Amino acid sequence: MKDVNLCGISYGGFIILGYANKFPKDLKTLCIVDSPGNIITDKEIQDFCESVGVKNIEEAFVPRDEKDVNRLLNFSFYRPPALPGFIQKQTIGVYFSKNPKEQKALLEDLPKNRAVSYTHLTLPTICSV
Repeated sequence: MKDVNLCGISYGGFIILGYANKFPKDLKTLCIVDSPGNIITDKEIQDFCESVGVKNIEEAFVPRDEKDVNRLLNFSFYRPPALPGFIQKQTIGVYFSKNPKEQKALLEDLPKNRAVSYTHLTLPTICSV
């Protein structure tokens, strides 16, 4: 792929930063929306985890059951939708059960990715938080 326009929202911002670091010549533009990118601090991660009642960031974003899906919705929405249990269960089956190890690994890598410099990127970049 060449001249790719990438946009990452929230967690996707972390993903496209990783892609941009590995394949900068393939990109035309980079857009990061509602994501702290690589500037999030350990203190901010710790404060977030405490505020949502989890031990680590992986636990917050990779739900294992309906209760975890409900917690995720509660901190993700200003007015969280009331979803029946069967939809919460389907949410796990569709979005989270296929690659939980990989999803957790990406989240565990966040502190390491902060040390990566992106100054070599010479493409138009838009960041919105």
